[in-house]
Amino acid sequence: MKAAYWVISGAIALAGIVLMATGRMMANGASKVQGSDGSADQRVEHFASVQNLDVDLGSADVKITAAKDAEDITVAVVNPRDNLVIENDHDTLVIKEKAEVSIFNFDFNQKAMQTYITIPEGTDFQNVKVALGSGNVTDMSSFAANAVDVKIGSGNAAVQELKIAKDCDVKCGSGNASMERCEVDGKGNLKTGSGNFAVNGCSFGEDLTARCGSGNMTIDGTKIAKDMTAHFGSGHLTGEGLEIGGKTNWEFGSGKVALNGFKPAKDVDIHVGSGDVDLSLIGTQDDYGIVTKDLSGDVTIGDKKMKDVEDLRSGKPTITVKGGSGDVSINFE
Repeated sequence: MKAAYWVISGAIALAGIVLMATGRMMANGASKVQGSDGSADQRVEHFASVQNLDVDLGSADVKITAAKDAEDITVAVVNPRDNLVIENDHDTLVIKEKAEVSIFNFDFNQKAMQTYITIPEGTDFQNVKVALGSGNVTDMSSFAANAVDVKIGSGNAAVQELKIAKDCDVKCGSGNASMERCEVDGKGNLKTGSGNFAVNGCSFGEDLTARCGSGNMTIDGTKIAKDMTAHFGSGHLTGEGLEIGGKTNWEFGSGKVALNGFKPAKDVDIHVGSGDVDLSLIGTQDDYGIVTKDLSGDVTIGDKKMKDVEDLRSGKPTITVKGGSGDVSINFE
């Protein structure tokens, strides 16, 4: 009897599990609205106005752009998941995935989710936060905000033409990031793990901090009002037209430095490992002090080769290059 009891109980429990799973699958299918072309599911919602934007998704691509003819904020999601939440929470537009604890939380036909946020031209947010586990910020452009914070675990980020009153943070674990024509009145904090970071035509009103693990940073036509601190593992720092109003402190593992049109206003400290240092400074040799220490490579200042230069401190700022087995070349333009 006991054996028969357990067999019957097991059968009932299994039937219950099957019914629950089937019900969930039916609910999943019923909750979606197929796109007009029949190729994808879509969800579209409109919001009159919000002060903040908070996007927190596990895996998705996100695009945030301004449109001249937009009268409100439109959120269009292709292939939305059933746990997707889109709501105005105390003047914050929240787009997130609600946590679900269930052994039946499977969707074998799950497609890539794409989130398009269209805002009216001239929109000025307080705070904008975008956090993705894996996915891309394919475009974030043409709006103003008090602060912007972008964090991606595995994916790329493209930020351009933003006016930010305070700070801007852009971080990618494994992926590439770019900032173009952005005006940041506060601090900048830029970080990639194994990807590259490109900065072009930007300005920072305070300090800029950059960190690249195994990726490279390219920085062109950019002005930093105060200090710049950068740490590189095996990556390089290259670019043209970099102006720094405060102090400069760069540390490299095996990467190199190659900058043209570099214009520092205060002291520059460069700590190198095995990479070369190639600087072309705005001005003449009389405008700078130059110090090199503990270098095993060749040192060239202008058209002269020197070893551990200690006496070229005729002006300020002072360029100091320490350590490393690479060559150092400093020219003037």
